[in-house]
Amino acid sequence: MLAYLDVSYCGLNYVDDDALEHLSNLHTLGINNNPWICDCALLEFCTWIQESAILLSNPDDIVCAEPSSFQGLQLFGRVQHELHHSCLVHLEAHDFLNMALIAFCIFFGGTLVAGLVGISTVMYYHPTMKTDDNEAENEEYRMI
Repeated sequence: MLAYLDVSYCGLNYVDDDALEHLSNLHTLGINNNPWICDCALLEFCTWIQESAILLSNPDDIVCAEPSSFQGLQLFGRVQHELHHSCLVHLEAHDFLNMALIAFCIFFGGTLVAGLVGISTVMYYHPTMKTDDNEAENEEYRMI
């Protein structure tokens, strides 16, 4: 039952979030002073750390080495916020309007098709039913 894991100064630049997922008793993790590549792949690991409430030893020393726009910046803070913004899909008002328009078109198209099928069905079976009714009346007339 591992409760403390320190992989500081190990030259890690990426950690798969599945690698630590099975360490359910882990309370403290040391990952500082490693050359982290702060990209979208690392975002899942950061999110996992925050959701699992694991304590980080020396979080101020967890800084990005790459890309150059994040070099020297602390991973948990502005970098993580910017990674959320650039890596995840963000929808704006016009995106929701487009989705609503598409949904309305699909609904209207489905309603129109259902109506045409209904009308076609009535037009097809109505003469057939009349013919059957006329034949039944003629047969009754003949029998009398």
